Amino acid sequence: MDLEFRFDDAYEFAQRMAKAPEIVTDEMRVGVNRLTFQGEAFTKQRTPVKRGTLRRGITAKPAVVSGTTVTGSWGTNVPYARPVEEGRGPVVASPGKMLRFEIGGTVLYRKRVRAAKGRFMFRDAQARIRPLVAREFAAVTKRIVARMGGA
Repeated sequence: MDLEFRFDDAYEFAQRMAKAPEIVTDEMRVGVNRLTFQGEAFTKQRTPVKRGTLRRGITAKPAVVSGTTVTGSWGTNVPYARPVEEGRGPVVASPGKMLRFEIGGTVLYRKRVRAAKGRFMFRDAQARIRPLVAREFAAVTKRIVARMGGA
């Protein structure tokens, strides 16, 4: 009994394998971008709107590759985002002072304001993204295999 193994396209296979790191990085970047942009969209859906400044301030950053790590993120630099996300306790003016608020063009003065409940738009968006991660990276794997000439 004779066994024979043939590998007729070894040269083409070697060329495809040489491009593997670039292909993997490209597809991982695409997958991470898709997830972070979806996270941005989910967060904006849950963000309360008065003037829209907070919602407009939520942005996703394009994925960055550093060594073997691909990182994507979304967030905001609006200073009052954290109290809106996490809530805050009651606020009381210093003795002899008043708190000043402008709501809809009307200026209000109060000695104290009640606590505000958290809106948890970022936390809820992360929870909605979590089940999508496995699905997205299964698709990334399929795209990598297809680009490398696999099935």
